[in-house]
Amino acid sequence: MAAESKVERPIEPVAVDRGDGRIELLCKHGVGHPIRALSEHYYPGKWNDKWMGVHGCDGCCYQAEFQLMELHAAQEALDGTLHFI
Repeated sequence: MAAESKVERPIEPVAVDRGDGRIELLCKHGVGHPIRALSEHYYPGKWNDKWMGVHGCDGCCYQAEFQLMELHAAQEALDGTLHFI
């Protein structure tokens, strides 16, 4: 029997389009974290460093699980399959 993988698949990315140039990913706690790369993908040239990254962070941005989800979301954005709510 093959050894079971210890690596968990990240939670499915769910994105929110704020309509102002920001694309946010929701963490497992429901907090929206703005993702510059996704925002630039959908709204080229609109990102504003002065305010677009500001959010009610719960620390998930810095967790490996969220960063894996962000990579997964980037691939889905390129494939045209990223799920928005």
